[in-house]
Amino acid sequence: GISLVENFAVSATELFGYALALLSALAWGLGTVFYKYFKLDSIDNLLMAWLQTGLSIPFIALSSLFYPIRIHWNLASILIYLFIGFGTQGIAYILWYDLIQNESVIIVSIPLLATPAVAVITSIILIKETLSIVQLIGIILIMAGIAISQIFHIK
Repeated sequence: GISLVENFAVSATELFGYALALLSALAWGLGTVFYKYFKLDSIDNLLMAWLQTGLSIPFIALSSLFYPIRIHWNLASILIYLFIGFGTQGIAYILWYDLIQNESVIIVSIPLLATPAVAVITSIILIKETLSIVQLIGIILIMAGIAISQIFHIK
């Protein structure tokens, strides 16, 4: 489903980006499982969000050697940086750790697979992008997979 939403990545650059996205997913997944396995859920959620952000700074600095940082300073960019900072790094991660403490990793993680579908649908609504039939099929497959995995989840 995700490949269909992404329109079949075929160039070397797109394949490299796809590989990085899969590596990111692997790191996220392992981090979540280790968090639960090593019972780090006794750590305050706010502290975990700060640790996650702070410990990622060296990696971000290192990656800037390969991906030059281009910052555009205007009101719109400042607002989006604040939204991403507070919305994704702040609120979302605090909620994430709260959910992981109280639910199984499977129950909490599977709905996150809707992210590409939500991004495509949001781009259609807000910035009037067009949806291809292949992308529509991809969204349907993603949502069907999420629904099936949640419906038939055995605790």
